[in-house]
Amino acid sequence: MTERPTSSGERSLAARLALSRLATRASMVSERGWPLVLPLLVLVSLFLSFSWFGLFLRLPDAARIGLLILFALAAIAALYPLRFFRIPTAAEVDRRIE
Repeated sequence: MTERPTSSGERSLAARLALSRLATRASMVSERGWPLVLPLLVLVSLFLSFSWFGLFLRLPDAARIGLLILFALAAIAALYPLRFFRIPTAAEVDRRIE
């Protein structure tokens, strides 16, 4: 079986479609991933704010260790929603393009 030679127009169309699929997949990944990562980003921001204002230095040792343990447990809990992340399938990407 011989394949017919593809013209540059068909090749260009295929390349544009592949680029469109890649861009759509990237946007779908960011749309799905952003809400799942947001709790962790808020927690990291809160930790950095506490550190920046020197609140950890003003606390007694027991309270400082307790707060760090609390932040660690909250970080683990904030990672839990990432279990529900799904990479978009090819059918979902094509449906979005249409």
